[in-house]
Amino acid sequence: MAAKKRRKKRRNSRTAKPIHKRKRKLLKKKKRPHRKPKSKRQRTVSEQRPRTIGYVIPSCDISGGVAVICQHVNRLQARGLNMVLISMDQTLNHIDWFPQQKVPIITLEAASQLHFDTVVATHWSTAHPTLQLSADRKVYFVQSIESRFYPEGSAEYEAAKQTYRLPFIYMTEARWIQNWLLHNNGHTSIYVPNGIDETLFHPTEHIEPKRDKVRVLLEGPILNPLKGMAEAFRVVRDLDCEIWCVSSNGEPDPEYRCDRFFSHVPMEHMKHIYSSCDILLKLSHVEGFFGPPMEMMACGGTAVVGNCTGHEEYIIDGYNALVVPLGDEEAAKAGLNQLIHDPQLRLQLTQNGKATVQNWRWDATIDTLFRLFS
Repeated sequence: MAAKKRRKKRRNSRTAKPIHKRKRKLLKKKKRPHRKPKSKRQRTVSEQRPRTIGYVIPSCDISGGVAVICQHVNRLQARGLNMVLISMDQTLNHIDWFPQQKVPIITLEAASQLHFDTVVATHWSTAHPTLQLSADRKVYFVQSIESRFYPEGSAEYEAAKQTYRLPFIYMTEARWIQNWLLHNNGHTSIYVPNGIDETLFHPTEHIEPKRDKVRVLLEGPILNPLKGMAEAFRVVRDLDCEIWCVSSNGEPDPEYRCDRFFSHVPMEHMKHIYSSCDILLKLSHVEGFFGPPMEMMACGGTAVVGNCTGHEEYIIDGYNALVVPLGDEEAAKAGLNQLIHDPQLRLQLTQNGKATVQNWRWDATIDTLFRLFS
């Protein structure tokens, strides 16, 4: 009997599991709440904080370059990035001439106390200050080759040209600038072309009813000789047309022929001036992208332009505008006179201009910038 009990005890010891293994099995059987695993995209979005991007600008004054920057920063802010404008001008810290400008503006001194994900230089004078800021990445938005604004060999010329050798990520608004940066400094650059803001530029009511004469608009800062305003006034001097002028810097000389003059016009009011005119005469010597002719097209007009850099981005001679040799006032006069007296050609260019601007929206560029900064 005792032997039988010992054999049964040995069998039970071989088949029974250790206590710690039995507990582990019981724990495994406990059901846990079902949780759907996060996708990779969900993890990225939830864990990533909004990026802070600072654009360094030379001042808050009216200019085409600052207008383009305002398009960048306000549209990117609307997509969820933390955008900041950093002004090197200590006296002016607001941009009331650009509609719906909601991005905060701080001084360079205040920016020097902060850390950014990305900082962007936007003018040659902002390049070195941008490099001094604390940021993970530093970008140079080249809107023109600005050394050309100064006499060759001057201190400003050399200083501006030197900035294109600095260690930045480069981006630019025009193909010709891309080619220049590559061939002269070996920089590949990101292409972020300008667009047309259809909420700001579209046909609208006229400031004054059009009369029997064609109305020609001259646009640009009169005191900046590179904008060719003196040449434009000489071209229209003897032509059979009405002359309007817009300038953000300077007024027409008394000897200039000008029927109506506008100064420091807020951007949201420009569509009324463009829509009130038939032809824009723009004879700039230097441009980056050349915005005003596109704005004129969007408002239902056409243009006569000099063949400065940047016009080839979207202007086609005889299709959506007339292009004349740079500095050739007689050719500009002939082209403008032809448009004044040929309403059919004027209508054809105007219709093609409307078709052109349909292909130049901001969305694709802002997509590129969002990917870059995110």
